[in-house]
Amino acid sequence: MNARDRSLSAGRKRAVPAPAMDLMGQLVGNRSQAVVSGDVRANENIALTATHTLFARENNRIVSLLPASLPEEDRFQIARRVVGAEQQYITYREFLPALGVHLSPYHGYDPNVDPTISNEFATVGYRVHSMVHGEFEPTVPAATYTRAELEAFERQGIEVERARGNVTLVIPLGLAFGNPGLLRAVGLGPLLKGLGAERQYRNDEQIDESLRSILFQIPKPGNRGPHSCGLPVVRPGCFSDVQDIGAIDIERGRDHGMPHYNQLRVAYGLAPKSSYAEITGASTESFPRSRMIGRRDP
Repeated sequence: MNARDRSLSAGRKRAVPAPAMDLMGQLVGNRSQAVVSGDVRANENIALTATHTLFARENNRIVSLLPASLPEEDRFQIARRVVGAEQQYITYREFLPALGVHLSPYHGYDPNVDPTISNEFATVGYRVHSMVHGEFEPTVPAATYTRAELEAFERQGIEVERARGNVTLVIPLGLAFGNPGLLRAVGLGPLLKGLGAERQYRNDEQIDESLRSILFQIPKPGNRGPHSCGLPVVRPGCFSDVQDIGAIDIERGRDHGMPHYNQLRVAYGLAPKSSYAEITGASTESFPRSRMIGRRDP
């Protein structure tokens, strides 16, 4: 974000043009419903929108604590560095260890280290779309939402579960794409708390149906929205076309000239694998007869 787009961070009074956002799904025809952030993907899904909102508020909180005598540019840069450090801490101390990645301790800046990432990492190594969970499940006290709000959630295709004085909203991932208004209805706090309490899928060979059949798509005329397409098991023919993220990942590897799996393993000093079962850890290479939808493996 350049200096003219920093009005929220430093409290500027003059109006500045909002940066263009990527739109998808129903937002394509309803641009005024989109949210604006420093990342063009802010409307992609409500979890991403929530994360942007959280750190934007943290940035503004830090700015509000700094002396007003400081130039606004200095206040912005200080807050920017603090928020960046917070994100780095989360990534290196929380996220990477949870994936089994443990880096050596930091010993200070080394100008000889190449900070770029490899084509192999960007194209295939970190395309971990199989880790994406197919549902958001925020749980809140039963009195958090009114009966009318809960009924509105159900009409959208959200399952409402009631137990022990709490309410859990089971939100299919398909409803979360291009739908920032849903975040406002659910609430930032409940959604973030639900995300923090939810275990992700393993990084394996299975990709959730939401990513394979309805990603960013607009239902055909006559369908009332993503929920009318039979979530989480999508009704064939509901959408005019389909973006299969698994197929896109495979094609991405071809476009970037990636070698075969075993060739890449050997190039990295790893022993080649002799079967798919050896890669997946499964007892057989045969596909199950029934499709595995809505997995809950950690």
